[in-house]
Amino acid sequence: LHQIGWASPLFEQTEWEGRTGWRKPMVFGISNAMVFVSMRQALRCQRLVPRSVVAHVAAWSTAVEVSIITLQAWRGVPSHFNTSTPLDASLYAI
Repeated sequence: LHQIGWASPLFEQTEWEGRTGWRKPMVFGISNAMVFVSMRQALRCQRLVPRSVVAHVAAWSTAVEVSIITLQAWRGVPSHFNTSTPLDASLYAI
């Protein structure tokens, strides 16, 4: 990341690795995209549940999860098992 000149100002305030780094939100985003591609294929093959219901629930829950993880990385605090303040405890409970 240090070699990417245009992106380094975005990551100067926090670290890339560790409990409060930017790696976790990016990995969650990439892995969730891969899950959605697989889920799309699986939902095409079934008739029990309407595809739109499952897709909307999965998309919204993932958006909330990745948003919370990104917010915590931006704040510079751990996103998981963090109950140090009422805000952190409520975000972890979601």
